[in-house]
Amino acid sequence: MKRKKQIRQKEKNYSLKLKTFTIKVLDKDIAYNPAIRQPKDAYSILKGIYSKHTDDDKENFVALFLNTKNKVITYKVMFSGGMTESPVFMKELFRAAILNGATSMIISHNHPSGETDPSDNDIKVTNKIKDIGKLIGIEILDHIIYTHKSYFSFESEGWMK
Repeated sequence: MKRKKQIRQKEKNYSLKLKTFTIKVLDKDIAYNPAIRQPKDAYSILKGIYSKHTDDDKENFVALFLNTKNKVITYKVMFSGGMTESPVFMKELFRAAILNGATSMIISHNHPSGETDPSDNDIKVTNKIKDIGKLIGIEILDHIIYTHKSYFSFESEGWMK
């Protein structure tokens, strides 16, 4: 009986250490970035995320979760798709934002083709996410279409108003 208790205690300690390690990795990835003040600030953070955590040949949808000072709390590669699209599930996106205590978000997806022009579906999904964000009080500051060489910012084009 005593032996089982010791094993459970060791498993619990290991689990706690693993969770701490995960948080430290996330902090390390974003620690050098101050508050996001303009799209190029977000793009520099996204460069690191896309290069480390995504496949170049698939569309990936990434969310940066921000606090009231526009500093990144954390980020998450939310969805991955095919070469031309990535599904976006609103419930999962906003659940992650709420659980991480985000007051705002910057969303992003990559275009494996290297083209930064938004598709009609990109615009439609962005508007839907903005509307849901307004409804629940999480502002969507920007949607950035990412490529390795450049980006498109919905905010810079005046499309986030």
